[in-house]
Amino acid sequence: MKETEAEYYHMFKMVSWVMHLNETIWSGNQIIVDCVKQLDDTIKDIEDASMKLTTTTKTITIGKKDKRKTITENAFQIKDNMRLYYRSINNIEEMQLLTYPISKLNLMTDSDFYQEATIISDKSLLLVTQLLPYGITLAIINKLKDDLLKIKTYKPERDLLSQTNTNLIKLLPVKVEECRLMLRNILGTLVHNYKTTNSGFIIAYDNSRILHKRPGARKHYTVVLKGKTTQTNKTTALSEVTVIAGKQKKTTTTDIDGNFNIKIYTKDADYITFIHPDFETEIIAIKLINPEKHKKAVYTFNVVMVKKNQSQEIKSKD
Repeated sequence: MKETEAEYYHMFKMVSWVMHLNETIWSGNQIIVDCVKQLDDTIKDIEDASMKLTTTTKTITIGKKDKRKTITENAFQIKDNMRLYYRSINNIEEMQLLTYPISKLNLMTDSDFYQEATIISDKSLLLVTQLLPYGITLAIINKLKDDLLKIKTYKPERDLLSQTNTNLIKLLPVKVEECRLMLRNILGTLVHNYKTTNSGFIIAYDNSRILHKRPGARKHYTVVLKGKTTQTNKTTALSEVTVIAGKQKKTTTTDIDGNFNIKIYTKDADYITFIHPDFETEIIAIKLINPEKHKKAVYTFNVVMVKKNQSQEIKSKD
């Protein structure tokens, strides 16, 4: 939840607690009874949505990484032994096609990776008898094919989880607004009942109104941050990079082409951060130019992500 949503959420919890503590006061008012029940249900919706958002985000990241790691190790083992076979029969052309390090597979986009692993699987199946002396059995090849089928079916699952995340992010502010509307009916009764008996609640209620309704407060405008993330060759797009912007930690993920688009308030502009488990984290300062004059301005951040092991190689060379 965003900061303001979290503040409201704690206020809703407080109101719900107070209402249940003093149930005898309002139990005969059916409107208030219905509102309190709706408030409790909506608070649970917010809690469930927040928990599910955290869970699905972890599932997307960990699931894809584990599947790719398994396929990479299996495909590279088969590929290297096919290369040895082609060398033994002096087929230089095929041998050269299979001469590349494991880092090439790691750096590929999802679609290129799946295509390359499928080629290795199909070729090895045709050479199953010839590869037996090299320790490549039919069971190993079938394991690769099964894993490729799983990762292919996992993509729509991952897309569904991503859509779930998007829906949950949209749901939270809607639920918060629903709670706020309910409180208009509930708080009026509470204020009336506690005006003379519970000054602490009245003070807290007044402070809450001051906090979220500041007359004459300075307006803050939105700006758009967009761009593209690529790998070190500056041509290969890098998808599923987590982009976090501003003090409110607005978050999005780059698409299959490495593109992202995110809006923040000018008052929250500080840094934009790019995170990927296999690449070095990039942190860039957001420098706005006359934001009050340029409302809804667009700022572009094209970022080249450096592979973690590559950055270590560069440092060692230096």
